[in-house]
Amino acid sequence: MKKMVRTCAAPDCRTGYPLKKGEANQVRPKRALFAAPKDQELLKKWQHNLPRKEFKLSNSSYVCALHFLQEDIQNSYFGLCNGVPSDVNALQTVNKHLRPGAVPVLWPGCPDYLSKKEKPKRKPPKE
Repeated sequence: MKKMVRTCAAPDCRTGYPLKKGEANQVRPKRALFAAPKDQELLKKWQHNLPRKEFKLSNSSYVCALHFLQEDIQNSYFGLCNGVPSDVNALQTVNKHLRPGAVPVLWPGCPDYLSKKEKPKRKPPKE
């Protein structure tokens, strides 16, 4: 029996796919995969933003972290004691979660007009 592999539904994204022959020495970075939302309104927004018009998102569809703005991804950590690291060196990211209402907007490898530009971080005003 074959094992189901989670792959990213974005066009030209290789997250979750096995390496091709001849690429055995290359290591593809692991990225978090986020399941398509169960909320129908949010699912429609995801579908509208996904630049694959022939593809319909389903409950078994995933989109990787590469296609979300950095501020849309929240980390939960292992090794916290009352919200404070018990040992800073032992602190590890356990899970990545999307903030509520997050929609994929970055499409590297696709024409620029399909992606929303990440806004540069602004410096706080000087007093």
